[in-house]
Formats: sequence, structure tokens, C-alpha cells
Amino acid sequence: MSEMAEVDLGTPLHGGPPSLADFVTGYQGRGVVVDEGLARDSPCLCRELEAGGDICFSHGVVGPLDSEQRELFCSAGTDRLEVTPEQAARLNLFAETAQACGQEAGSAPEGERLEPYLSCLEREMRAREARA
Repeated sequence: MSEMAEVDLGTPLHGGPPSLADFVTGYQGRGVVVDEGLARDSPCLCRELEAGGDICFSHGVVGPLDSEQRELFCSAGTDRLEVTPEQAARLNLFAETAQACGQEAGSAPEGERLEPYLSCLEREMRAREARA
């Protein structure tokens, strides 16, 4: 039995509103597939972002889906990810910050991007929350 088989997939990895963990795993814009069958058989959860575009998640995938993953995993349908106004504001703040930090960390050598990305997220989230 592989290590991945021991992951409890009975509880959605994104059962609540998207969190920092979703952006950490998907900072390059691609979710990590942990159960392809579940991802294909489950409807996607999507949310429009105030900054433009939208963000989608699927059971069986950790992090947001990129456009290729949406084509593969959203064929079972798409449901609107319902969040409170406060959660929507926080989601938009995370999305804006994650995009900015992804660009900043992208200048680091491949394989060494996570640490500068996380440092940037911490710094920028504190600064943006202080301004809000």
C-alpha cells in the first residue's frame, strides 16, 4: 500500500473556504492530484475573484486547478463556492498576494522557490491586512 493510499479522502481537502494551504500547494497555478478518480467524479467548486478571473477546486486535488485540470476534472459539473463576505474579502486578498508572491518567487531557481514564496506571503499578508 502506498503512502498516498493512507490519506483520508473522506473529508474534502477544501471543505471550507480556500486557505493559505491551497495557495502554498498551488502557487504555480496547478493543484496536486491525490485521487484522480475522485477528482473526475466530483463537481468542481469555483469562486469568482474581485481581482478578476476565478478560482476552482476539486475533491481529490490539493490547491487550485489550472485550466488543463479544469478541463479534466470539472466534467461532472461546477458548483459555486459559497463564502461569507468576510471570507470572500480574505480569499481575494490571498489571491492577489499569492499572484504577486508567485511572480517574486519565480525569479528563484527551480526547487528553491517555496521558501521565498512563503516569506513573501507572510510579509505581504501582514502588510495588506494592516492597510485593510
